[in-house]
Amino acid sequence: MRIADRVGERDFSFGAQGVGAPTGERPQSKLWWNDGSWWGSLFNPATDVYSLHRFDWATKQWADTGTVIDERNASHADILWDGTHLYVATAGPTSTNAAHAARILRYSYDPVTKRYALDPGFPIAISDSGMEAVVLDKDTTGKLWITYTQNSQVVVNRSLGDDLTWGTPFVPPIKGTTVTPDDISAVVAFDDRIGVLWSNMLVDAIYFAEHRDGDPDEVWQVSRTAIQGPKEANDHLNLKSLQADGAGRVFALVKTSHGNRRPPNSNAPLIRLLVRDAGNWSNAVFGRVGDNHTRPIVLLDAEHRQLYVFATSPCCKGGAIYDKQASLDNFTFARAGHTLHPERGGHTYQQHDLDQAGTQQRHRLARAGLRRHKQLLRP
Repeated sequence: MRIADRVGERDFSFGAQGVGAPTGERPQSKLWWNDGSWWGSLFNPATDVYSLHRFDWATKQWADTGTVIDERNASHADILWDGTHLYVATAGPTSTNAAHAARILRYSYDPVTKRYALDPGFPIAISDSGMEAVVLDKDTTGKLWITYTQNSQVVVNRSLGDDLTWGTPFVPPIKGTTVTPDDISAVVAFDDRIGVLWSNMLVDAIYFAEHRDGDPDEVWQVSRTAIQGPKEANDHLNLKSLQADGAGRVFALVKTSHGNRRPPNSNAPLIRLLVRDAGNWSNAVFGRVGDNHTRPIVLLDAEHRQLYVFATSPCCKGGAIYDKQASLDNFTFARAGHTLHPERGGHTYQQHDLDQAGTQQRHRLARAGLRRHKQLLRP
């Protein structure tokens, strides 16, 4: 959707037993662009499964293609389309439940039938139990990496030789990886390396660690502090990179915990954009405690040198989706934002996009869930 076309409508209901906030995991992606269409991971209450859907711009409707992603209603998936294969990392939320174990699936696309088919040997289980959010990316050698938090530790795992073979999950040998049960992590490919960003509310910090492609899997660069200070950490993270950017820039939208102070300071920063440039981190304020934003995401338009941030407000009990725009060369946000969808009385959860550069960004598509009404939003 072009930024001039700020409009939204309710789509079909996702209401079903055990389904809550299906677009709500902050670091995960649910949409991708392929073969002239937007595709998404949506829950279909008629079939009681998560499945692959294709968006029809003419009718403004999502069509279920019948390709199943996950039959577990409580699961949340992260999607990666690399131009050849579609990868899905999906898991349930409970760390003590073996039925919620993380799975990797890989699909191949047929442009004639316009359908994805599950590749032989998939899905494969890559954990013993569930976690709040599993996130996936691929490095320049073709190795897949995932990260999640479990048992108050930041965990990573990787494929070994092929997509079907995986190693043993491990905690990277770096500082800051012991966290609270509410902290989360995200992974991103950038330049010639993999980066993991995570919150650590034990020490009020957001950490970032790098692994150079081709290095031994357990060899990581010393973790860097993206930001640290009283109430600066929270479990809302969204991470993107400019793959073709020579400076290796990484962009993270994070929420602080300043809103939890009593009494709150309405001018304190609530949502920050963190930017890694040549190894150093800087930040800009997107929203303040008085704005009451939550579940932010960041989108990058490399062709037009623009950065977009979306968030919902007010937090937690219903509101609208807001967006702000800034130059990729000057991270300054206007005090007020535009309203993408003025939903009132529902609970607007996270909207999703992907970070593909170029003309595809002109066809921006945001998707969100209204928890109270159990419906999706469409453009």
